[in-house]
Amino acid sequence: MDPQHRIFVEASWAALENAALPPRGGLSDTVVGVFTAAGIDGYLVHHLDGDPLKDMMRPQDTFLPEIGNEKDYIATRVAYLLDFTGPAMNVNSACSSALVAAVQAAAAITEGQCNAAVAGASSLTFPNLGYLYQDGLVNSVDGYVRPFDGATCSTVFGDAAA
Repeated sequence: MDPQHRIFVEASWAALENAALPPRGGLSDTVVGVFTAAGIDGYLVHHLDGDPLKDMMRPQDTFLPEIGNEKDYIATRVAYLLDFTGPAMNVNSACSSALVAAVQAAAAITEGQCNAAVAGASSLTFPNLGYLYQDGLVNSVDGYVRPFDGATCSTVFGDAAA
């Protein structure tokens, strides 16, 4: 399983506990939705060398690795594992995916599609070797991000789930 999936499942479980909604079996009166995103699946490519998906003549051996690693399955995977019965939507809008997921979740609650929602994203880089600055690209020349500052000109990517 892609660690981005696992960590987001863990974060979703913690969010339910913090909201006093018991995960798995305790949500019978609550329709919960999930709106989420994951980063590029470097785990499957770099750590597993794509092996589980290479032999397409054995679909029984490719099905679970595909679901466990492909970023397009993260929302439905969380919904299945935590018994959510509301909408399960992947949101992919590059760097703004987690924010757009939160907006979509709020809209779904407002529109009555669900009573509660888990919203966020997970992004982990494999392999995480840092970066080399290249003039003209978005990475920071000195490793700092200066939001709301006149000197801002770049970014630093990180690994997180929320």
